[in-house]
Amino acid sequence: MNEQKHSVKQILFTIWRAVYPLLIYLGWSYVASFVLCFIGIFIMMYQSQGAMNPQQMTTELTDFIYRNVLPATIATQLLTMPFVIWFYRRDQRKNTAVTKKADLHPLDIIVLIILSVSCCISLNGLINYSHLADLFPGFSQVAASLYTSSRFLQIISMVILAPVVEEMLCRILSYNRLKETFKPITAMILSSLFFGLLHMNVVQGVYAFGIGMCFVLIYEKTRRIFMPMLAHGIANAVSLLISNNSSERLFKLSLTAEMAMVAACTVLLIGCVIYFVRIHREPDNSPVQ
Repeated sequence: MNEQKHSVKQILFTIWRAVYPLLIYLGWSYVASFVLCFIGIFIMMYQSQGAMNPQQMTTELTDFIYRNVLPATIATQLLTMPFVIWFYRRDQRKNTAVTKKADLHPLDIIVLIILSVSCCISLNGLINYSHLADLFPGFSQVAASLYTSSRFLQIISMVILAPVVEEMLCRILSYNRLKETFKPITAMILSSLFFGLLHMNVVQGVYAFGIGMCFVLIYEKTRRIFMPMLAHGIANAVSLLISNNSSERLFKLSLTAEMAMVAACTVLLIGCVIYFVRIHREPDNSPVQ
């Protein structure tokens, strides 16, 4: 459906419907951060018996919050889950069109795995070469808080919960709602942009936008919810592997070896994208369930 045929009011309403579930997620994240901050203050006041000066308390509180980012993230994901499921079921009840799912073959799963791994490595390498993290140093603090936490919490949050919650938010809800008014390619770009903005920092936002475009392409072409969730989980697992086994270079490789690996992964990524674009049927505006 051509967005030019819709009024500005309808377009804005569609965007609002696509965005407000993400705002609920962000709202819960702020609630979790506030509770975490309150707990930190209580613990420090109890341990110091009120003898800690304001500067020392600020330093200790900041350190406490960064150490507990993942537990707060897990709480946010769990609190958001019921809302996401409710929105999804409500959208399903309103939708009376027949769902058309593309045939799924074993090769699709293999290509999805290759795409997820190659996209993660390619984007991480390209972002490293761009020195984007040097321009926006706030990312280093976020990365340190995420990748120095317990491996168990990393897996629970980033490999299990994040793929489910974020794919439900950005692909199942946001993308489908945008596609009611916009062309599929426009809906893909907007939902991926929202996915990037959800990460709240430039470096992660650029990465999330790029990988989000791959996830939404998989979703549109296969019309199965678990496919982008699987791709997301694999990509996050690879990202954890890279972050926990790298210093300045990916997997501690030499610069030449790293560049060769990033180039190879970029070629593989392009090939996988072409596979999903060319092998599966052209996208239409029938709802995806």
